[in-house]
Amino acid sequence: MGNLTDHFSGGGGGSNILEVLSSPCDGRTVTVSSGTYTIQNVTSYTNPGTTYIDYPGSVISYLPPEGTTKVMYEFSTQTGWRGSHAITDLRLYIAGAEVTAAKRAVGGSNDQSLSNFRWTFAIGDTSDATNGVVTSWDTAKELKWMARNYGSSNNNYINASRYRDNSSSSYFCRPTLTITALK
Repeated sequence: MGNLTDHFSGGGGGSNILEVLSSPCDGRTVTVSSGTYTIQNVTSYTNPGTTYIDYPGSVISYLPPEGTTKVMYEFSTQTGWRGSHAITDLRLYIAGAEVTAAKRAVGGSNDQSLSNFRWTFAIGDTSDATNGVVTSWDTAKELKWMARNYGSSNNNYINASRYRDNSSSSYFCRPTLTITALK
């Protein structure tokens, strides 16, 4: 299985991590080797409705440092139901192109889910939007998840939860965003 260093270094002992950009989605500014980024400020939960919207907290324009061959993008959030059954559909985008292989759905019945939506983008010889492969990444590219409720009777609150500390009402859960550039 190996340790974490082996996972990122291929077992050779050196790290393949060029930088890690990670923050709660609270509007803070984060500086890493590739630049300074302002993380979205998410202050409340929302019901996305049945039309796709940008998933609050997931949107960022990112330019990896020179030498990057892969970009790991992780958005961690909570989803809380608003009815007896809830389903939220998700789509991932890079520079306006949908990564169709990354489609996701979260749902449940009278509960909530903690979700880590992850994808590893690759910089390769040919572009493949279906799988999130780009031929070059020498300018900032917008990364984001989009969300919608499956139907009008399948409502979820996003960035929310229910039933914490014996409460039956929904409450806000601040999401986090992490981007790791690998060589």
